[in-house]
Amino acid sequence: MNRHTRRIILSMAAVVLAGLAMAAPRPATAQYAFTTIDFPGAASTDVLGFPTRTMVGDFADAGGNMHGWLLSAHRGTFQQFDVPGAWFTTLSAIDHSDNFGGVYRDDPGFPLRRHGFIVVDDVLTTIDYPGSTRTSIVQMNDRGQAVGIGRIPSEGATTPYGFIWKDGGFTDVSFPGAFGTGLDGINEQGDVCGFTTDEAGGLTHAMMRVNGVFSHVEPPGAIDSIALSINGRGQVAGWYDDALGNTHGFLYYGGVFTTIDPPDSLGSEVTTIDNNGLIVGDYIGADGADHGFIGTPKH
Repeated sequence: MNRHTRRIILSMAAVVLAGLAMAAPRPATAQYAFTTIDFPGAASTDVLGFPTRTMVGDFADAGGNMHGWLLSAHRGTFQQFDVPGAWFTTLSAIDHSDNFGGVYRDDPGFPLRRHGFIVVDDVLTTIDYPGSTRTSIVQMNDRGQAVGIGRIPSEGATTPYGFIWKDGGFTDVSFPGAFGTGLDGINEQGDVCGFTTDEAGGLTHAMMRVNGVFSHVEPPGAIDSIALSINGRGQVAGWYDDALGNTHGFLYYGGVFTTIDPPDSLGSEVTTIDNNGLIVGDYIGADGADHGFIGTPKH
């Protein structure tokens, strides 16, 4: 699918220069210029992470197999990444030194089993939350912290356990009073965002923890939401479902919510917002496929 009239492979150097303008504290869709990003020859593309120099994400090939990718200013072209021995790889975490991470699956007999991982200085480390057969690493920061979600079969296959991982150790993060908590984003200060659930398999509600204080950040009228990214200014990005079941990207800052829908999208999410207000994410186009996008703040 394509929300625009063309598909392009971005020169990341140009993207970064275009994104240096600061976003307004209360952004609106009209204040962003959207550009579609598609991995060459892919059936679908998702953009899941972008600190400053390098984007990461995943793509599905013609056979439906999922692969990770990186697109850096230095190379200027896509680089495919697959965890050795895995049949499924997706990348969503990346820091400013181009260390990265995500999720892989390596057991076709049990396709729901998955492992989190990070690659630091070209060394891959698998991360499995204690007792979990379904661990995801979603984002990381320059302090060596990575956030993610574990699910423990004996305690409910759909119950999320949010955690911060560093140097092989796990710190659990639980929203007070919530049935379950998942973590999807972390900034350089260690503030986090993600979601809570009311019951096993229930709806999700976007949340954040800033300076140790928990709060929900669900757009008004939403029936389901997740906060996927939080930047150093406290701006939050994610997605929500409206009352009709349509999925939209959103931004939150200073008590104000803004819906983000690239032109002609059938559904969208904002997966990362950087400190300059540059956003990336993905959307469903008229062709029914996922496409990545980058949103550059307009002057």
